Amino acid sequence: MTGSLEDFYRSKEVYITLPTNGKYYKKNAFIADDKELGIMPMSSRDEMLLKIPDTLYNGEALFELIKSVAPDIEDPYEVLIPDLDAILLATRIASYGKEMEVSATCTHCETRTEYSINLTNVIAKLSTVPEIEAEVNGLVVKFKPNSIAVITAKRLADVEQQRVLIAMQQNQDNVPAYQEQFQSSINQITATNLTLLADKIESVTKPDGEVITDFDEILKWITNTTSKVTNQLTELTQDINKSGIPETFNFTCSNPECAKQFDSPFEFNPTFFFSNN
Repeated sequence: MTGSLEDFYRSKEVYITLPTNGKYYKKNAFIADDKELGIMPMSSRDEMLLKIPDTLYNGEALFELIKSVAPDIEDPYEVLIPDLDAILLATRIASYGKEMEVSATCTHCETRTEYSINLTNVIAKLSTVPEIEAEVNGLVVKFKPNSIAVITAKRLADVEQQRVLIAMQQNQDNVPAYQEQFQSSINQITATNLTLLADKIESVTKPDGEVITDFDEILKWITNTTSKVTNQLTELTQDINKSGIPETFNFTCSNPECAKQFDSPFEFNPTFFFSNN
C-alpha cells in the first residue's frame, strides 16, 4: 500500500487584499467573495530561480514565482504592478516571517545599524488603486495600472538599447556597423513606450457613446494621435502604478551620542528583497 504526504505540502499562510481589488483582470475568478488572495511560502525551486540572473532579467522568475505562491491566479502575466508589490510582500512574510532586517546609515553621524521592519505594517499601508477617468481630445478615457508582462518588455527594450550604445562607444572606428542595430532599438523603444501607454488604458468612450476596450484598437489610436494627446495621457498616468509602498523609512540612530531620527531608502526589488533573510 502506497501512502501519501500530501497533507504536509505547502499551504496558504498569508491572505491579502489586492490594491486593485481584482478589478481590470480578464480572469478574476481567483478573487474570493471576501476579496482576499491566499499566498503560500516559496519552494526551494522558487528561491533558486530568484538567484539566476537570466530569469530575473527576462521576468520569468517573477511569473514562475506567482504561479507557485499564488496558484489561484490563472494567468500571472495579467498581474498588475500594484498587485505584484502586495504579492511579493506577502510571499516574503509567508516564507521568512514578518520581520525583515535592513541596514541604514545615519545621515547625521554616518553610524550604520541593522534595523527590523515589520512587513505586515507595510502591507497595511498599501493603498487601493483609485479609478481615474479624464476627457482627452473629446474622448472619455478610463485608466488602469500596467501589467508586469508589459513592464518586463519595456525593461528588456531599454537594456537592449543600452547594450547597443555601449558597443558603439567601444567601437568608435566601426560605428556604421552598429547604426542599423541602434535604429532598430530606437524603433523598438518607441513601440514599447506606446504599448506601455496603451496598456494603461482600460477603455475609451467616443462622443457617440461607443466604448472601445480592444487593446489593439487603443494602441492604433495612440500610435496615430498627436504628441500633445500622448503627453497628456502620460501625465495623467504617471503615478498609476504606485501601490503605496514607502520609498523611505524613518529610523533612530543607535549611536547614543547622536540618537537623531533620519530617513533611509527602502530597496524593493526581488533580488534584494528575497536574499535579505
